[in-house]
Amino acid sequence: EFTAAPNYAGGVPSIEYSVVGGTSENTASQTLEFVLTPVADVPIIAENKPVHTLEDTSVALEMVTPTITDAGTSASTDDYPERIGAITLTIGGAGADGVTLLNGAEVLTPVGGKLTIVLTDVPHIIGVPAANADAGVYHMTAEQYSKLMAVPKPESGDNFTITVDVTSYEVDASGAVRTQTVGDVTTPLPGAPAVPQIITVDVQAVTDKAILTLSATEVQRTFAEDT
Repeated sequence: EFTAAPNYAGGVPSIEYSVVGGTSENTASQTLEFVLTPVADVPIIAENKPVHTLEDTSVALEMVTPTITDAGTSASTDDYPERIGAITLTIGGAGADGVTLLNGAEVLTPVGGKLTIVLTDVPHIIGVPAANADAGVYHMTAEQYSKLMAVPKPESGDNFTITVDVTSYEVDASGAVRTQTVGDVTTPLPGAPAVPQIITVDVQAVTDKAILTLSATEVQRTFAEDT
Protein backbone atom coordinates (compact mmCIF):
# COMPACT_ATOMS: atom_id res chain seq x y z
CA GLU A 1 0.00 0.00 0.00
CA PHE A 2 1.26 3.45 -0.92
CA THR A 3 0.09 6.55 0.91
CA ALA A 4 1.36 9.97 -0.10
CA ALA A 5 2.21 12.59 2.52
CA PRO A 6 -0.67 14.94 3.41
CA ASN A 7 -1.31 17.63 0.74
CA TYR A 8 1.52 16.24 -1.43
CA ALA A 9 0.83 16.36 -5.18
CA GLY A 10 4.33 16.24 -6.71
CA GLY A 11 6.29 13.56 -8.50
CA VAL A 12 6.82 10.09 -7.03
CA PRO A 13 9.78 7.83 -7.95
CA SER A 14 8.87 4.62 -9.76
CA ILE A 15 9.37 1.27 -8.07
CA GLU A 16 10.86 -1.71 -9.91
CA TYR A 17 10.59 -5.16 -8.45
CA SER A 18 11.52 -8.67 -9.58
CA VAL A 19 10.21 -12.11 -8.78
CA VAL A 20 12.64 -15.02 -9.10
CA GLY A 21 11.18 -18.49 -9.61
CA GLY A 22 13.97 -20.86 -8.62
CA THR A 23 16.48 -19.93 -11.35
CA SER A 24 17.60 -16.69 -12.91
CA GLU A 25 15.91 -17.73 -16.15
CA ASN A 26 12.56 -17.63 -14.36
CA THR A 27 12.77 -14.00 -13.30
CA ALA A 28 9.93 -11.53 -13.94
CA SER A 29 10.28 -7.78 -13.46
CA GLN A 30 7.68 -5.08 -13.12
CA THR A 31 7.79 -1.30 -12.73
CA LEU A 32 5.20 0.58 -10.73
CA GLU A 33 4.48 4.18 -11.74
CA PHE A 34 2.57 6.47 -9.37
CA VAL A 35 0.59 9.43 -10.63
CA LEU A 36 -0.88 11.79 -8.02
CA THR A 37 -3.80 13.92 -9.15
CA PRO A 38 -3.67 17.28 -7.30
CA VAL A 39 -6.77 18.14 -5.29
CA ALA A 40 -7.31 21.70 -4.10
CA ASP A 41 -7.91 22.32 -0.39
CA VAL A 42 -10.59 24.58 1.03
CA PRO A 43 -9.16 28.03 1.90
CA ILE A 44 -9.88 29.67 5.23
CA ILE A 45 -11.90 32.84 5.55
CA ALA A 46 -13.36 34.54 8.61
CA GLU A 47 -16.48 33.36 10.40
CA ASN A 48 -19.92 34.93 10.07
CA LYS A 49 -20.37 38.11 12.06
CA PRO A 50 -22.70 41.09 12.58
CA VAL A 51 -21.73 44.74 12.35
CA HIS A 52 -23.87 47.66 13.43
CA THR A 53 -24.32 51.17 12.12
CA LEU A 54 -26.78 54.06 11.97
CA GLU A 55 -28.79 55.11 8.96
CA ASP A 56 -26.67 57.12 6.48
CA THR A 57 -23.49 56.20 8.37
CA SER A 58 -20.63 54.14 6.92
CA VAL A 59 -19.26 51.22 8.95
CA ALA A 60 -15.92 49.38 9.01
CA LEU A 61 -16.22 45.76 7.86
CA GLU A 62 -12.81 44.63 9.19
CA MET A 63 -12.31 42.19 6.32
CA VAL A 64 -9.89 39.28 6.78
CA THR A 65 -7.60 38.11 3.95
CA PRO A 66 -8.34 34.49 2.92
CA THR A 67 -5.52 32.01 3.55
CA ILE A 68 -4.59 28.77 1.79
CA THR A 69 -4.23 25.51 3.69
CA ASP A 70 -1.86 23.77 1.24
CA ALA A 71 1.54 25.51 1.15
CA GLY A 72 3.14 22.88 -1.10
CA THR A 73 6.35 21.05 -0.32
CA SER A 74 9.05 22.01 -2.81
CA ALA A 75 9.51 23.35 -6.32
CA SER A 76 11.96 20.52 -6.92
CA THR A 77 9.09 18.03 -6.64
CA ASP A 78 6.69 20.13 -8.71
CA ASP A 79 4.46 20.66 -5.66
CA TYR A 80 3.69 24.36 -5.32
CA PRO A 81 1.59 26.35 -2.84
CA GLU A 82 -2.03 26.72 -3.84
CA ARG A 83 -3.34 30.13 -4.85
CA ILE A 84 -6.67 31.85 -4.50
CA GLY A 85 -8.75 33.40 -7.24
CA ALA A 86 -10.64 36.67 -7.05
CA ILE A 87 -12.83 37.35 -4.01
CA THR A 88 -16.56 37.83 -4.62
CA LEU A 89 -18.66 40.05 -2.36
CA THR A 90 -22.41 39.61 -2.85
CA ILE A 91 -24.76 42.22 -1.41
CA GLY A 92 -28.13 40.84 -0.29
CA GLY A 93 -31.07 41.49 1.98
CA ALA A 94 -33.82 44.09 2.13
CA GLY A 95 -31.40 47.02 2.15
CA ALA A 96 -29.08 45.74 -0.60
CA ASP A 97 -30.16 48.11 -3.37
CA GLY A 98 -28.04 51.26 -3.22
CA VAL A 99 -25.32 49.89 -0.92
CA THR A 100 -21.74 50.83 -1.83
CA LEU A 101 -18.34 50.11 -0.31
CA LEU A 102 -15.46 52.51 0.27
CA ASN A 103 -11.77 51.85 -0.29
CA GLY A 104 -10.49 55.05 1.24
CA ALA A 105 -11.99 57.75 -0.97
CA GLU A 106 -12.74 55.31 -3.80
CA VAL A 107 -16.41 54.30 -4.11
CA LEU A 108 -16.93 50.63 -5.01
CA THR A 109 -20.27 50.20 -6.76
CA PRO A 110 -21.72 46.66 -7.05
CA VAL A 111 -22.75 45.43 -10.49
CA GLY A 112 -25.60 42.95 -10.42
CA GLY A 113 -25.32 42.97 -6.64
CA LYS A 114 -21.70 41.78 -6.70
CA LEU A 115 -18.18 43.14 -6.31
CA THR A 116 -15.07 41.28 -7.47
CA ILE A 117 -11.91 41.97 -5.46
CA VAL A 118 -8.36 41.02 -6.50
CA LEU A 119 -5.69 41.33 -3.81
CA THR A 120 -2.58 42.54 -5.59
CA ASP A 121 -0.07 41.60 -2.88
CA VAL A 122 -1.43 38.10 -2.17
CA PRO A 123 -0.43 35.24 -4.52
CA HIS A 124 -3.35 34.60 -6.84
CA ILE A 125 -3.91 32.51 -9.93
CA ILE A 126 -3.04 33.73 -13.40
CA GLY A 127 -6.12 34.94 -15.25
CA VAL A 128 -7.95 36.96 -12.59
CA PRO A 129 -10.03 39.76 -14.14
CA ALA A 130 -8.45 43.14 -14.80
CA ALA A 131 -9.64 46.12 -12.76
CA ASN A 132 -12.82 47.50 -14.30
CA ALA A 133 -15.20 49.62 -12.22
CA ASP A 134 -17.92 49.33 -14.87
CA ALA A 135 -17.91 45.57 -14.29
CA GLY A 136 -17.59 45.86 -10.52
CA VAL A 137 -13.98 44.59 -10.48
CA TYR A 138 -11.50 46.32 -8.17
CA HIS A 139 -7.83 45.69 -7.36
CA MET A 140 -6.37 46.55 -3.94
CA THR A 141 -3.85 45.47 -1.34
CA ALA A 142 -4.67 43.18 1.58
CA GLU A 143 -4.39 46.16 3.94
CA GLN A 144 -6.87 48.17 1.88
CA TYR A 145 -9.19 45.16 1.83
CA SER A 146 -9.07 44.96 5.62
CA LYS A 147 -10.20 48.60 5.87
CA LEU A 148 -13.20 48.45 3.52
CA MET A 149 -16.22 50.44 4.69
CA ALA A 150 -19.88 49.72 3.88
CA VAL A 151 -22.25 52.59 3.11
CA PRO A 152 -25.96 51.79 3.57
CA LYS A 153 -28.62 52.83 1.11
CA PRO A 154 -29.39 56.52 1.68
CA GLU A 155 -32.32 57.35 3.96
CA SER A 156 -32.89 53.66 4.75
CA GLY A 157 -32.89 51.63 7.95
CA ASP A 158 -33.07 48.29 6.13
CA ASN A 159 -30.43 45.71 7.01
CA PHE A 160 -28.28 43.99 4.39
CA THR A 161 -25.72 41.21 4.12
CA ILE A 162 -22.33 40.85 2.46
CA THR A 163 -21.42 37.28 1.50
CA VAL A 164 -17.70 36.64 0.98
CA ASP A 165 -16.67 33.84 -1.41
CA VAL A 166 -13.24 32.70 -2.64
CA THR A 167 -11.78 29.55 -4.21
CA SER A 168 -8.33 27.95 -3.86
CA TYR A 169 -6.60 26.22 -6.78
CA GLU A 170 -3.70 23.84 -7.40
CA VAL A 171 -1.22 25.70 -9.63
CA ASP A 172 1.98 25.14 -11.57
CA ALA A 173 5.24 27.08 -11.23
CA SER A 174 3.79 30.06 -13.14
CA GLY A 175 0.66 30.32 -11.00
CA ALA A 176 -1.62 28.92 -13.70
CA VAL A 177 -4.34 26.48 -12.62
CA ARG A 178 -3.11 22.94 -13.14
CA THR A 179 -4.86 20.79 -15.70
CA GLN A 180 -5.89 17.17 -16.12
CA THR A 181 -6.14 15.17 -19.32
CA VAL A 182 -8.71 12.46 -19.89
CA GLY A 183 -8.34 10.89 -23.30
CA ASP A 184 -7.82 13.76 -25.69
CA VAL A 185 -9.53 16.36 -23.49
CA THR A 186 -7.54 18.65 -21.18
CA THR A 187 -9.41 20.71 -18.60
CA PRO A 188 -8.41 22.83 -15.59
CA LEU A 189 -8.47 21.05 -12.25
CA PRO A 190 -11.46 22.17 -10.18
CA GLY A 191 -10.87 24.56 -7.33
CA ALA A 192 -12.04 24.24 -3.74
CA PRO A 193 -14.49 26.96 -2.67
CA ALA A 194 -14.35 28.24 0.88
CA VAL A 195 -17.28 28.06 3.24
CA PRO A 196 -18.79 31.52 2.58
CA GLN A 197 -18.61 34.18 5.24
CA ILE A 198 -21.79 36.19 5.80
CA ILE A 199 -21.49 39.66 7.29
CA THR A 200 -24.84 40.96 8.52
CA VAL A 201 -25.00 44.75 8.58
CA ASP A 202 -27.60 45.95 11.08
CA VAL A 203 -28.73 49.46 10.13
CA GLN A 204 -30.47 51.41 12.89
CA ALA A 205 -33.04 53.86 11.54
CA VAL A 206 -32.56 57.49 12.58
CA THR A 207 -35.34 60.11 12.72
CA ASP A 208 -34.50 63.00 10.42
CA LYS A 209 -34.90 66.61 11.53
CA ALA A 210 -38.12 68.29 10.48
CA ILE A 211 -37.77 71.16 8.02
CA LEU A 212 -40.12 74.17 8.27
CA THR A 213 -40.55 76.00 4.99
CA LEU A 214 -42.26 79.41 4.79
CA SER A 215 -43.45 81.00 1.61
CA ALA A 216 -42.50 84.61 0.78
CA THR A 217 -45.94 85.85 1.91
CA GLU A 218 -45.60 84.04 5.24
CA VAL A 219 -42.26 85.41 6.31
CA GLN A 220 -43.78 88.14 8.55
CA ARG A 221 -47.10 88.44 10.42
CA THR A 222 -48.28 91.29 12.64
CA PHE A 223 -50.54 90.63 15.63
CA ALA A 224 -52.20 93.02 18.06
CA GLU A 225 -51.40 92.67 21.75
CA ASP A 226 -53.51 90.06 23.57
CA THR A 227 -54.87 88.78 20.28
